[in-house]
Amino acid sequence: MGNALNNIWTEHKDKFKEWLLHKNISNCTKRDYLSALTKFFENHLVYKPMEFRSKQLKDKEERGLRNLFSYFEDEEIDNICGYNLEKWRRYVKIKKSGVVEVYVFASRTRIEICTKFVYPAGQLLRFLTSY
Repeated sequence: MGNALNNIWTEHKDKFKEWLLHKNISNCTKRDYLSALTKFFENHLVYKPMEFRSKQLKDKEERGLRNLFSYFEDEEIDNICGYNLEKWRRYVKIKKSGVVEVYVFASRTRIEICTKFVYPAGQLLRFLTSY
């Protein structure tokens, strides 16, 4: 494996797990991040940040890696496998989740929907008016 990110993960996995315990996220999400990173590093060798361009990362892998980079920053580990932390971050971007916030105000005569996106609002309106 040589100088791979996988080696750094193996070396810091337990400390990262402990660091993650103090983050303000659910226990289920913490478990998901650890599981995703463990599986990722079992199946992929990563030597350079730009190798992430060719990898199709799942949501929890992306978010887990971004948290791993934050852990490195908190531990003042700025150089990983010969590349600075910002270069690693540049190649691991979190995709938008597509979650939409919908606010519904209902009265007897009128239902008003306020949302950033129109498509889900129409579906919600049909659902609410069916009752």
